[in-house]
Amino acid sequence: MPEKETPPTFGGAGAYIVWGFVLFGILLPLFGGGIFGVTDIITGRQAVALKPIIALFRVFSGLLALGLLVALFLVGRKINWPAREFEEYIATLRMSSFPKRKMLRGWKTVLDLIAIDDPGRWREALIKADDLLDELLKRSGYPGTSVGDRLAKIVPEQLTAIEEVKKAHQIRVELEAYPAKEVSREEIEEAIGAYEQALKDLQLLE
Repeated sequence: MPEKETPPTFGGAGAYIVWGFVLFGILLPLFGGGIFGVTDIITGRQAVALKPIIALFRVFSGLLALGLLVALFLVGRKINWPAREFEEYIATLRMSSFPKRKMLRGWKTVLDLIAIDDPGRWREALIKADDLLDELLKRSGYPGTSVGDRLAKIVPEQLTAIEEVKKAHQIRVELEAYPAKEVSREEIEEAIGAYEQALKDLQLLE
């Protein structure tokens, strides 16, 4: 099981970038005009005589904006702020409202069903596990219109048991297409094991 990583924050370069845009938002109206602009205060009196000064403020405003953007770019490259930090931060925000308890109850139901000596219950367990994984993938931001579509876009670096999960999902598809199809308990348990590893990779299970 991969070690859990500390949830990313906007530290380091992220802080520089965020504060840079805050500074930009404050200074641009100040020197570039607008409701609170210095130039608007000046233009209230002797607008014609002060046109050169106003134009100078406008030029300074543009140079300030350009310089700030260049500085932010250079700082980002200097500190080498990875794009992954931002992606993980967004994922953290998305998962903050994730109904983990509900999902864990669903997984307990899967385990209870597979423990019953009834092939019908085993099928239910497999379908339930597949649905749980699909819900988790959607909430984690994996693209696709169906669980099969989402799984097709996942690589082993994202889910270590992705190939086994694909096989498990295929069993689910076949069971729904051919209700009379026979599947052994061992096959079901192997499929459930693949789903379990996937849920661990996604940090739902310990």
